[in-house]
Amino acid sequence: MPLAAIIPIAVVAALVLAVALAYALGYAPGERLHPLRASAAEASERTQDLAAEFFEWLRTGR
Repeated sequence: MPLAAIIPIAVVAALVLAVALAYALGYAPGERLHPLRASAAEASERTQDLAAEFFEWLRTGR
């Protein structure tokens, strides 16, 4: 097997091993991202409210 094929296989195997080890040790990236997810949801709600108010203003003309 040529070296050009062995290197990508080894890199993928190392990544799979790292992910499996992190999962086995209980690493949970979701807990760390919770504040970001909450602020993104808040921004989404505010944007939707702004768009709804704007189109209501256009529809009623006042």
